[in-house]
Amino acid sequence: MTAHVTSWRSAGRLGLFYSALVVLLHPPAPASGGPSNLTMGIFLPLTGAKVLSKEGLAVVKWTVEQLNRDPTYTELRKHSLFFNYLLEDTKCDSPSCDDVCRLLGGQARIWDVPLISFGCESSILSDRRRYPTFLRTTGTFDEMQQFIEKILTHFGWNRLTLVHGQDTVWLETSDDFQVRR
Repeated sequence: MTAHVTSWRSAGRLGLFYSALVVLLHPPAPASGGPSNLTMGIFLPLTGAKVLSKEGLAVVKWTVEQLNRDPTYTELRKHSLFFNYLLEDTKCDSPSCDDVCRLLGGQARIWDVPLISFGCESSILSDRRRYPTFLRTTGTFDEMQQFIEKILTHFGWNRLTLVHGQDTVWLETSDDFQVRR
């Protein structure tokens, strides 16, 4: 597998998947041979004090526009594939920063109350002795590289360009890809 890693500083805290659950629903190809739509389910916390999801939504919109308009995606054009998305507000107001999750996760253990995060990816938080009441709706740093590799294998792709921000999860993932090639 060939890996090309690019840092996209303007993406800031967003990353490729942005701590959002993205599910591709593959409809059968239309019998008429017309265009096929691939719908992504995007779950983001859009209400509350966090503005990160508004940035994430902007990235989703931009990405879908690029996929649907850019003529350089020849395979998409050849098969008349087009992307759209359905958006759902998770209304999650939990911490999304690893440092905050580590601090609050320790307190949650003492108080024996659950703490659920939609964005803390640090592998340290998987330690059940230190964080027995911590749960997350996203994967860990360790799982990100495996997740991306499974997608590449599933579709038979052998090249990767990883565009990422400066978040630890993406720096570690890109480093892992560079070491493996």
